[in-house]
Amino acid sequence: MYQELEKPCLLKLRTILLSSTPYYVILLLSLLVAFFRINLPLASCYDGTEKLIEGRLIKTKIDGNQLTMTIQAKEKINAYYYFSNKEEKETFSQYYHLGDTLQLEGNLRSIAKSTTPNIFSYQENQNRKGQFFQMQVESFQKVKDNQNILYGIKNWILQRTKQVPKTGMYLRAFLLGEKDDLNQTVMKSYQNNGISHLFAISGMHVSLLSGMLLSILKKVHIKEKPRYLFTMIILIFYLWLTNFSSSVLRAVLFFLLFSLNKIYYFHIKPLHLFYFTFALTITYQPFFLYQVGFQFSFLISFFLILFADWINESHKKMMRALKVSCLSFCSSIPIALYHFSQINFLSVFYNLYFVPLVTIFVFPLSLIVFCFPFLDSIYYYLILLLEQSSLGLGNISFGTLIFIKPPVVICLLYIVVTIILFLFIMRKKYGYCFLYMGILVTHYCYPKFLSQEEMIVLDVGQGDSLLLRTKQKTILIDTGGKLNFNQEKWQQKQNVSHVTNYVTIPFLKSLGISKIDYLFLTHGDYDHMGEAVFLLQNFKVEKIMINEGKQNELEQQVLKEAKKRKISVEVCKQDSVYQIGNITMQSLNRNWEEENDSSIVLFLSWFNRRMLLMGDATIQSEQAILSEYSLPKVDILKVGHHGSTTSTSDHFLKQIEPKVSLISAGKDNTFHHPHPTVVKRLQEYHSTIYVTKEKGTIRFDVKTGTFSFYPP
Repeated sequence: MYQELEKPCLLKLRTILLSSTPYYVILLLSLLVAFFRINLPLASCYDGTEKLIEGRLIKTKIDGNQLTMTIQAKEKINAYYYFSNKEEKETFSQYYHLGDTLQLEGNLRSIAKSTTPNIFSYQENQNRKGQFFQMQVESFQKVKDNQNILYGIKNWILQRTKQVPKTGMYLRAFLLGEKDDLNQTVMKSYQNNGISHLFAISGMHVSLLSGMLLSILKKVHIKEKPRYLFTMIILIFYLWLTNFSSSVLRAVLFFLLFSLNKIYYFHIKPLHLFYFTFALTITYQPFFLYQVGFQFSFLISFFLILFADWINESHKKMMRALKVSCLSFCSSIPIALYHFSQINFLSVFYNLYFVPLVTIFVFPLSLIVFCFPFLDSIYYYLILLLEQSSLGLGNISFGTLIFIKPPVVICLLYIVVTIILFLFIMRKKYGYCFLYMGILVTHYCYPKFLSQEEMIVLDVGQGDSLLLRTKQKTILIDTGGKLNFNQEKWQQKQNVSHVTNYVTIPFLKSLGISKIDYLFLTHGDYDHMGEAVFLLQNFKVEKIMINEGKQNELEQQVLKEAKKRKISVEVCKQDSVYQIGNITMQSLNRNWEEENDSSIVLFLSWFNRRMLLMGDATIQSEQAILSEYSLPKVDILKVGHHGSTTSTSDHFLKQIEPKVSLISAGKDNTFHHPHPTVVKRLQEYHSTIYVTKEKGTIRFDVKTGTFSFYPP
C-alpha cells in the first residue's frame, strides 16, 4: 500500500489533502452555491388543473380507511384516497407494490400555508422537497408492474417486516427510518426525554452496520480494500433504502471518505473530512439546511469531532460516555430551542441509559429478528422495556424548561458560545460554565420581563380557541377539536392528529409560555373542547372553568382527567366576576337545557377596551342577556357560533354596535360559516370583520389597539 503512495500523483494529492486550505475553500464555495440555489424561485411542473397524474409509487401509508401514496411523477405528489370498504383496504397491499406505475384521477390542491406563527410549516417543508401539490384521489389503477430490482428488494424487506406481528413497526423504524406506525404518545415521550435522535437513522446506525460488516468480512479473511469496498456498496444501497435522508447521507458520505482516507493512508484530519462531507451534502441538496434531522446530525457530529481529544483523554468508559452525552446535549440546545422551544436537562443522564440500550441491544437485535422472525417475542419484551422506560421518565417534568423561540442569529451565537465553553473546559477553566448557565437563565426569564397584553384568535379550523395574555397570566378560552364520526374499527385511525399537538402547544411554547393559568371551556361541543383532554395530558393547566348545567360525556372525560391530575375545576356561574391580570371578566349567561345556549358568555374590560366573547350562544341567549344587562357599545365582538344564523341577531347588534367582529371558522367548512346573512348584518353596523379562514391567526394588541395576522 505504501508503494502506491510513492507514485508522484498520489504523493502530490496527499500533500494537497494534508493542507487545511482546500477544505475551507470547498466549504465556502458550497455555502455560496447553496445560498444561490436556495434563493432561486421555486415552481411546480403542474398548474393545478390536471385531473390525471401518472407516476411511480415510491411510498405508501395506510391508517384506518385513509391511504397515503407518494407518487414520483413530474414531481413528487402526496396523494390521498379513502377506501370504500374493508375488502378494498385488505387487497391493496397484495396487488400494489413500490415501483409500480399508477394512474391517478382526482383533484390537485395547493399545500396549505401555515396559519400560526412560530410553528412547523408543512407547506414550506414540502416545497423545499420539490412538492407543491397534494391530490385528493377519486380512483386509481396500475399501469405497469414494478421492474426495478431495487424496489423489488425494498418490497421484500417491507413484506418481511410485516410478517413480524409484534415489533414489525420497530424493524421498519430502525432499518428503514419509517416511523409512521409507531405510537404517537410513545414517540412524544422520546422527544420530550431528548432521545428521539435514537430513532432517526444516522451515524450511530451506519457505524454499527458498517462495523458489523467489516468485522464479519475480516473474520472470513477478506483483504482490507475489498472489505471496505463491499461495505461501501452495501451502505450506498442502504442510503437508497432510506430515501437519501440527510442524516444517513451524512453518515454514509463520511464513512466513504473515511474509508478512502484509511485505505490510501492520506492521513486527512477527521474535521477536514467532516467539512468535505458537509460541502458534498449541501451541494447535493441545499434545502437540507432547513431540516431538523440535518441540523442535529451535523452539529452534534461537528462537536464530537472537534472535541474528540477531550473525550478520549478519559480512560474510563463511563466518563467518556458522560462527556459524549454532555457534549451532544449542549451542542443540540440551539436546535432544540429553535424548533421545539424546550430542553430537558435530564436527557444528559437519560442518554447514558438509552444509548447503550439501543446501540448494544435494540438495534443489533432488530437485524437479527429481521433474519429470524421467530425471535419476535424476545424482541417485543426489549421494546416494551424501551417504551415503558420512556413513558415513565416522561412523567418527570421538573427537568424540562420552556424558552421563548430564539431568532436564527441567537442560535448561531449559542453555537459560538458553546464552542468557547468547551474550549475553556478543556483547559480546566470551569468558571465559564456559570457564565453559560447565566445566558440560559437570562433566555429562560426573558418572557417574564415582557409586558404582553394581547388577544390571539388561533386558527384551529372549524372550532374555537382564544388566547389572552395579561401581566404574565395566560388564559385559554376553548381548545378547538375535530368532530369524531362513528366509524367501524377498520376505518379508525391508529394515530389521530391533534390540533393541540401541532398548533396550540408548539405556539404556546414558542412564546415562552409554560402553563395555562385559566382554561375556560365555554360548553361541551367537540369543536370547542374536543382537544381539552389531550391538552391536559400534555401541558400544564392550573385551573379549569366550565359552564353551568348538565355535563355531557366529553365534559365528564375532561373532569375525570382534571381530577387525575389534581387540577382545580370551578363552575363559571352567571354574574361571576374574575380579575385576572389587567382583565376584568364578567360571566353573563344563565344555565339553559340546550348545550349551545349554555355557552359561557364573557364581557371583558381590558384597559379602555370592551370585548364580548359569545361562545356558541344562540339568539335566545342574546335576548336573555339583553333583557338582564344594559350592554354598552363594544370594541370587539367574538361572534357567536362561528357566524351561524342561529346567533348574532339584528336586535343584539343594534345594542352593542361592535367596531370589530372576530369569527373563527374553518376553510371550506361544510356548514358554510360564516353565513352571508350574518356577515351582511355586521356590515350594516359598519363592523370590521376578520375571519380565521381568510386571515389565519388573528392577534390584537390591547395597548395599541392594532391588529396583525398570520400569514401576513
